[in-house]
Parts: sequence; structure tokens; C-alpha cells
Amino acid sequence: MRGWPLAGVRALASRSHASQDLFFGALAALLWGGNALKMAPLCSAATNVQLALGMLAICGISLAWPLLGPDSYQRWRVAALAALRLFLICLPVNFNTGTFDALAPAFVSGRFSWIANPSLLFTSSHLDMLLFMALGWRLPLRVHMPLQAASIAILLRFGLPAHLNTKLWSSPDMAWWASCLHRGMAFLTELFLPAGALIVVPEDTRGQAAALLSFCWLMAGWLLPTLLLLRPNQPRAAVGQPIAAAPEAASGSRHRLGQHLHVAGGSTAGSPAACHTPLRRLWAAAAAAAAWVGDCTEAGLEFLVGAPLSGPSAMQSPRTQQQSQQPQRHGAPAAARPAAGQAERQAALGALDGAPTVSLLPRWLPLIIGTWMACCAVTPMLGRAPGF
Repeated sequence: MRGWPLAGVRALASRSHASQDLFFGALAALLWGGNALKMAPLCSAATNVQLALGMLAICGISLAWPLLGPDSYQRWRVAALAALRLFLICLPVNFNTGTFDALAPAFVSGRFSWIANPSLLFTSSHLDMLLFMALGWRLPLRVHMPLQAASIAILLRFGLPAHLNTKLWSSPDMAWWASCLHRGMAFLTELFLPAGALIVVPEDTRGQAAALLSFCWLMAGWLLPTLLLLRPNQPRAAVGQPIAAAPEAASGSRHRLGQHLHVAGGSTAGSPAACHTPLRRLWAAAAAAAAWVGDCTEAGLEFLVGAPLSGPSAMQSPRTQQQSQQPQRHGAPAAARPAAGQAERQAALGALDGAPTVSLLPRWLPLIIGTWMACCAVTPMLGRAPGF
């Protein structure tokens, strides 16, 4: 047992995910521990116990486990990190107004207030936690998307009133900033939807702050890390075809969904893997529906970035893998095909990089305006719920 730390580090050297988790685990322990020490004199004993439990979970799952058992950690990594992220976001300390007041008591004034105040808002709104967990402890995209959505849903239901009750978010300065941002969004919305967009804006300052916070959680807490996780796995330059529109990709997903449901309904009852019980049929139908939702979501994300996104063979569909393997099967013509494909890829890449902002603006504006209007209509009701 004397040499286990060095053996664990050597075992992690060939596992990029585990070594990255170890690095971000150490960083998370430093950040979590620093905030816990800062808040310890100002918080109750129950809050300090929760902070200690979070510290133990971070050190146990992201530090000790990769060093002590790298093989088992690699095998259970996705489930362990998903449980860790969900556990940290579900701690009641995240729904405690006193915790936020200890971290960011009020706006500051002075020469560097334009840097300090956005930093305080970023820290006190859990955006730092959402981004850190998503980009630090990286999970497969199909696991990350529902997990991050569940984390934001928990914050919206249980953490929104506590955030709005803090000194920072209930201050007159925050009310002024929220009012200015809502007026700007209302003006932008009226340019495209002139039918009374100003009526959507909440009249009271608390409702405006609730809509602004929920909008930041959805756009910067879910969409931004999801796009950042999508692009490295599926780089645009590896594909030489223009991106298919999102409805076309969704139609292919609907076709696959129909095939899964056809199998789940018992059409292959003679096969060994047939679904003989209603429970198995229900499970297969739920899995097929989840796969269809994931396909449609990925197609929408690719449509937003405005370029074909492809990546390693592990992230490609079976049809894409078969097409990529065809040049190796046909012998002599295989040498000429990669060159032609590379030329097409370069031409497509140059065309896409010519005017990216103009081409992406019509895709992003409906999403931004629609999300803002939904936040203005729904989240003020959640903000009036009793806090913890």
C-alpha cells in the first residue's frame, strides 16, 4: 500500500478522462473548501455540515477513487460523476439565502466595480457551479443534457426564491440593471413581434429579476456548456457536406423512433430479444422516445452552430461509420477519394467561415427571444413561491 499513489497516477496517465477528472476534482476541492471556510463563521451548524458533506463527496469520488481504483473508476465514471453533480446541486445549502449573502453581500463601488460586480453576480447565481460541473466533469452529451436540465429545474423550483431574497438580487442596483436589460429585450422583440411584446415584461422588480436569473440559467447554464461539449466531439472541418436542416434530421429520427416502437410493440416476437412483457415493451418505448428526443435536440444544436459537426468514429452514427470505411474496402480508388473529400471539406469550410455572424443571426434570434418571453411569462410565478 505504500506505493499506491504513484501507481494510481501512472495508471491515470493513459486515461485522459480520469486524469482530467482528477485535476478538476482538486480544483473543485480548493474552490469548495475556500468558500466553506469563508462562510463557516457566518452560517449555521447545519449549513457547515452540508458544506463538509459536499467536500467529502468531491474528494471521495473525484480524487480518492481515481487514485485508489482507476480501473473501477473508469468503469463507473459516468454514473459516479452524474451522481456527484446531482448531489452537489441538491444540497439544501444551495437554497439558503444566508449562504448567498455570505458569498456576495452587496454591490461594490469604486474603480474596479465594473469587474467586481459581474463577478459577484456570476458567483451568487450558481452560474459558476453549473459551468464548472458541466465543463470540468465532462459526461457524454446524451447524459449531460438531461442532467444539466434537471439541475436547472431544481434551481428554478427550489432555489429561485432564495436567490431573489438575497441582498444582491433585491438591491436597487440590481433592479435598475434588470429593468434596463428587459427594456432592451422588449425593444428587440418588438422589431420582430410588434404585437405587444412590452406586456410580457413583469411589472414588479422581483418578477423582472426572476425572469433575468432564469434566462441566464437556461442560456448560460444549459445551452452554452452543451454547445461547448458538442463542438469538440464533432468538429466542423471533418465533414465536407453542408449541414442538413434540423427538420430533416428530426424526420430521420422519427423514422428510427418508428422502428424502435415497431419492435417494442412485439413485431419481432419470434426473436430471442423480443419484448414479451408489457413492462419490457414500455421500457423499449421509453428508450426509443428518449433516443428520438436526443436526436432532435442534437439536430437543433447543430442547426444553431450553423455548420456540420462531426468527430471521432465513436460519436458517429453507424451509417457514417460505414461510409467512412468504404474507401478502405474498394482498393485502388480509395487513395483518390480522401483527396477529393478534403478539397470539398476545405471549400465548405471557407464558405462557412466567410460570414458566420450573418448566417447564424436568423437562427439565434428566435431562440433568444422565445426563451426570454417564456422566462418572463413563467418564472415570476416561481419567484413568488416561499423560500427556504
